[in-house]
Amino acid sequence: MKTNLWFKQLLVVWALTALLAGCNLPGESSSPTPDLAIIVSSTQTAMAIQTVIAPVTPTSAETAAFQPTETLSITPTVEIPPTTTPTSAPPTPTQQANCTDRAVFVSETIPDGSSVKPGQQIEKTWRLRNSGDCTWSTGYALVFKNGAQMDADSPQALQTPVAPGETAELKVELVAPASAGTFRSEWMLVNAAGQEFGLGLDGSRPFWVEIVVSEAGASLDLGTPDWFDSFDADLDRWYLDADENIEFAIDDGFLTMTAFHPSGDNWRIAELRELSDFYLEAKATFGEQCSGKDSFGFIVRAPDLPSNVIDTGYVFSFACDGNFRYYRMDGGEYVGLQNWKTSASLNAGAEQTNQVGVWAEGNTLRVYINGDMVAEFTDGAYARGLFGLLIRSEFTNNFTVAVDEMSYWTLP
Repeated sequence: MKTNLWFKQLLVVWALTALLAGCNLPGESSSPTPDLAIIVSSTQTAMAIQTVIAPVTPTSAETAAFQPTETLSITPTVEIPPTTTPTSAPPTPTQQANCTDRAVFVSETIPDGSSVKPGQQIEKTWRLRNSGDCTWSTGYALVFKNGAQMDADSPQALQTPVAPGETAELKVELVAPASAGTFRSEWMLVNAAGQEFGLGLDGSRPFWVEIVVSEAGASLDLGTPDWFDSFDADLDRWYLDADENIEFAIDDGFLTMTAFHPSGDNWRIAELRELSDFYLEAKATFGEQCSGKDSFGFIVRAPDLPSNVIDTGYVFSFACDGNFRYYRMDGGEYVGLQNWKTSASLNAGAEQTNQVGVWAEGNTLRVYINGDMVAEFTDGAYARGLFGLLIRSEFTNNFTVAVDEMSYWTLP
């Protein structure tokens, strides 16, 4: 908070009031002649007063003798220009004694891993509760601590005090970097004494914003795919039949997947070789009816098990409501990696088409939606394996997804 400085001005006025009385000088009379010294003294006094109130010029007829004069009253006013009373510098904020600063996370905008465009302006808001016993005064500020500052201002003074137990909204304006990748900007609070604090029992942990700057699909520049299927014909790559939950069918240039009723993720594996480092992509359209987490996606790096039951690998899903997620399966055990998260890159709703992809290189995996990289993570559980397509119905009976084409590129 900037402190307003009020300057008091002091106007000094000096008034000089002169009461000028004329001298009644004697004319000819029978009274005794005044003493000459008194007459001379009176004359000099009158001349001195005329000088002060100048100019008073006697007429030629009055030069021979002094005549009685009227009583004059003149009050000259002398104005002194206003002067600035020197003031001391604003007091330096002081920290409250015998109290502890600490904060607790409540909520935030722009969840970690949110996809943004290069150079995009974004506003991040954290809602933190004052869990200490110091009041956060306007002498406190939000300060950049570590990572990518992304053109955000630091420090930023708090605009209103926040008492213990109250919640504050802390906002920063950032500009996403021009290059693609994952960027994290860490922030803390600083009190009036310049001591930093944040989250945790001891107030030592920062809070942050983490974004994924999208990379245009064209910039992948992978050339001709190593495998491509337009589904114009059955190339004997997929099991085409129905079971109690789903059906795969190739017809009219599409691989159509149908989920008969709400159930979990159901996948089928392509009868192709195992892949290690690759980029896998599919173009698909939601059916006439879909809602919520009705979704489609991939399973990748699924080890080829002798039992022919594929229950291991990385799973990626893209939902009708505009969310996506990814997780890992370990022998039928679910391991969460990223729960459902909204992406502006995903075209949500019935009959909407999306081009989605997974990049796997070493322990790094990335998620692409319509040419934008929306997530990146590191996991080394599985280095190679088979891949397949999945469908999931959350609410909709006979939920369908039509896959128009599918490709993969092996990475050097």
